[in-house]
Parts: sequence; structure tokens; C-alpha cells
Amino acid sequence: MKVYALWGEVQEKLRQCADRMEGPADFLEAMHMLYEEGKGRNAQCLPEMGMEQWDCEDMEEFHRIMDRMPVDLSCFVRKEEGIRDLETADLIEIMKATMNTLPLKIATHQKIHMHRHKNYELLYAMRGSGGLHMKTGIAHIPEGTMCLVGPDFLHDVWAESDSELISIAFWKENMEQVLRKLLYDENIMSDFFYNSLNSTRQGYVLLEMPLDREICWTIQHIFQEGYSGKSYAREICISYIELLFAYAVRACARLESGTEKRQDGVPMATVMKYIQDNFRTATLNDVAAVFHYDPDYLGKRIKTWMGQGYADLVGKLKLEQAKNMLRTTSLTVERVAELAGYGSASYFSRAFRAQSGVTPTEYRKGQDGKGQN
Repeated sequence: MKVYALWGEVQEKLRQCADRMEGPADFLEAMHMLYEEGKGRNAQCLPEMGMEQWDCEDMEEFHRIMDRMPVDLSCFVRKEEGIRDLETADLIEIMKATMNTLPLKIATHQKIHMHRHKNYELLYAMRGSGGLHMKTGIAHIPEGTMCLVGPDFLHDVWAESDSELISIAFWKENMEQVLRKLLYDENIMSDFFYNSLNSTRQGYVLLEMPLDREICWTIQHIFQEGYSGKSYAREICISYIELLFAYAVRACARLESGTEKRQDGVPMATVMKYIQDNFRTATLNDVAAVFHYDPDYLGKRIKTWMGQGYADLVGKLKLEQAKNMLRTTSLTVERVAELAGYGSASYFSRAFRAQSGVTPTEYRKGQDGKGQN
């Protein structure tokens, strides 16, 4: 049995709290207030949103549909002690468990609650605007702008009144292979993901991506699948997120690009593409020779840009390639070692265990019946 409220009811509770002397609440507090007041609805499962009713151009209809979005209150159906001590970090865990990192609309009239999470967050201002709070200030997110927030970045998000600012969470392990297909091109988006996939140095990036029918259609299907409760809905959502990124990359290509050469002249996106294509055999000296740079200098630039040295970077690429082959093929360990670029099967086994905590054979056995890790 599920207990749920409607998103519009939680939003209204936030407005009421903001009008009181004590100031605004956060989304979790408003959820709990509705639960305590007995405002929750009971159902065997959460209702579908009916997103197929949206014609992708009527933002007022989108607003009305979002107000009917179910918000799961089932997390409060447990012992009451300690509930008032729940914090934003708990909200993230609750939303992850009960909503399975579904797409959301950012509520207005919320108090700022700085937090971190392990997932990427995609913010898009469909109408109106919002902002990203950080330790260093506020980044404005105007209408028609996508904001990508990296993992472990301290932030919070706010939305202006009557805005339609959406948030879509996605996980590194689910998207890394998908993103790699898009990151070969040199653009601001590839810069962001190359940095954030390999370090926590780059926290966010803003991309101008005016709303059009294709983007509306994609967002519509992300919401529709996300709340459908159907088999493979998560996998289908990931495919639509991939499509949304492809539109973002197309938008990047229309902008003036200054990413090919850094101020010091090193074309780092091109260097990274070459390393990804040749990591099995290419040494740092080989890469430096191709791009006509001193190896020591190029090694320092790679470490500055990627947050790790060449050897560590290549080691990670080899490990990812080996894991993928162990998961998806029946090749022998010796053959996997050879194809992934390790010098010998014995060295491969030692390196694999040092980085993963298990041997290649143990890793493969652990994947039986699990699918992709």
C-alpha cells in the first residue's frame, strides 16, 4: 500500500510556510506536514501522471500535469521518532529509494539547504528561471538553459515563482558508456564530463539550449516513462536522457567554440580522444610525439586537466575495458588481458586485484545474473 500526496499540494504547503513568520520549509518538511495532517492518499501503487496529454507546447498544461505528480509519503509510514530530524541528505536517499531518481520539478518557496549527492543532476529551465547556490555565490539559470551539476558538488537549487525548472538525476555507472559516444567531439560539454568523470574539480556547466518541440518531446517521454511503473522504464529513461544530451551537443556545436585550444595551445579534447583510441599501446612519449609536445609538459597538462596522471588514466581505461569484456564475453582471462593492453595475464591479474579487490575470475563470477555492473 502506498501513501502519497500531489506535487501541487506540497508546493502549496511550502507557500504557506513561506508566508509565516518562521520562514520557508524544505520539500521533505512539507511532505511530512502533509503526512501528519492526514492529507496522504492511499493506493496500491502510485498513479500515472498522464504526461501523454501534454502537446509539448502548452506550458500551462505542463504546469497542471506537474501539480498532479504523485509524491510518495510512504517513507513516513514507520516509527515516528526521529522523523523531525531528517535532513536534506535523507531526502535525497528517500527520493532515490522511493522515486528511483525520477525526473522532478523544482519547487518554489523553499529554504536553501546546501547538499551533495553521488549522482549527476541535469537542470533545465523550460519556463522562467532559477539558480544554483554554491559556496562561491549563485549561478543564474535563465529560461532555455541547461545546467549540469557534477557529483559531490556542494550546492542547492532554487526556482523563481511560476517557473518550470526540472531536475533529472542520472548515475555515472549507468551513463558512462553512453556519454563516451558523445564526448569525442570538442565542446564545452565534453570538457565538463571529462573533468567530472575523473575528478570532482568541475562542479557545474551552463549550456544554452532553447526549448523546441524535439526537446519538449524528449522531456515528455522521460517523465512519462519515469512514472509509468512499467518494466524497463529506467533503461528507456536512460535512452531518452542520451537523446537529450545529443540535442545539447548539437546546441553546443552552434555556439562559438573556444575549446579546441587552451590558452597554452594544448588541444586537450583531441589529446583525450587519441588516448581513448590508443591507450592499449600508446605511451606518454608516443602521445607527446603525435602532438609535438615535450612529454613532461604534456604529462603535467593531462594531470591538471584530468585530475590524475597519464599512468593512472591509462590504468583506469584498461580496467574499464577489461571489466566490460569480462561482463559481456566468454573470452579467457589471458585473451582479455591481451585485448585490454596488459603485458601479461599474470600482471593483469595483479593489477586487476589491486584496483578492484578481486581477481578477474572472481569478478566475472560475481557478475552472473547481475547484468552490467
